[in-house]
Amino acid sequence: MTEWQKLLLTGIIPSHSSYLIRCASVSDNSNVNYSISEYDQSWDKSLHNKGLSVVLLSDSADLGDSPVFDNDAGKPMIDSYVDMLSVAGNDKPDKGGDQEVPPCYEGAYQNYQSKKNAIRRIAFKDSDNNSDDAEAVKYSEENLEKYLPRWSGEGEWTVNEIEFSMDSGFYEAPFQLEMSTEAEGKIIYTLDGSIPDPLSDSSFVYGSPLIIDDATEHENVYSMRTDTSPGYGTEDEIIKLFGVGNKAPDYNVDKCTVVRAALYSNDDERLSEDRTRTFFVGMRDRESLRNTYVISMICDPDDLFDYEKGIYVLGKTNEGKGISSPIWT
Repeated sequence: MTEWQKLLLTGIIPSHSSYLIRCASVSDNSNVNYSISEYDQSWDKSLHNKGLSVVLLSDSADLGDSPVFDNDAGKPMIDSYVDMLSVAGNDKPDKGGDQEVPPCYEGAYQNYQSKKNAIRRIAFKDSDNNSDDAEAVKYSEENLEKYLPRWSGEGEWTVNEIEFSMDSGFYEAPFQLEMSTEAEGKIIYTLDGSIPDPLSDSSFVYGSPLIIDDATEHENVYSMRTDTSPGYGTEDEIIKLFGVGNKAPDYNVDKCTVVRAALYSNDDERLSEDRTRTFFVGMRDRESLRNTYVISMICDPDDLFDYEKGIYVLGKTNEGKGISSPIWT
């Protein structure tokens, strides 16, 4: 492959927004139907459409002719690697199409790029496989408004957005929570912090308003686990054996309600990022929270309590060794 061409990025990219780079224009633009007038940065390089790779790095090092990504191993070959998007040209083999495979690609590459076809991300997804993460879009007249490049000055993306009727926070009394979207598809949500997935038993399809009440009255779950310490039992037994205490609470611990939602197509294709709201109901004057700051941190329960990878349980590698700190939630 030829050597990489480098552009040093400047400025700040707002959250949920685009950053548009305008490259050099063609010398003859008599047949050009659309020109970019607003952008975040310009580059005096012309990008061709006969097999192209664009890589994003976390530093400004020169790449030379490095392949950057090991497709056999499925992982980057340099520490500063962040992401890459690669596309092939659309010429037929008898017109040199075999030479239009991109010189470097992440997992696989997407077909086809041309003067009227572009490649863009599918729902901001990045699985390290370009053929799964990108789709070809055609710049026909009816598609222009939907697919035209956006720059940061146009603000946040609202495509495939999920709207909540209530914001996160503390509430005195139970209420109904509504979720809505203007996009086609279905809203999949969870109530245990797990990632919404239509194939998961902990996920639900939204159809009617949710009743958000005082979750403290719900049954204890994580505070009742017995795998957070090798000496789980009564406090006296643990103090005698290990010098620490860890036993199940005999009361309902304070809890909040976490609603985590994502938009999916009717064919179960993810169309949006996760959107999360956290609700504390009936807790404003609770003695256990008086004069304290409250921070809500959301993660998938498996990251905390899964036997293979959970950080709050003895798990596969630590079972029978050492003492895990107790966790009461």
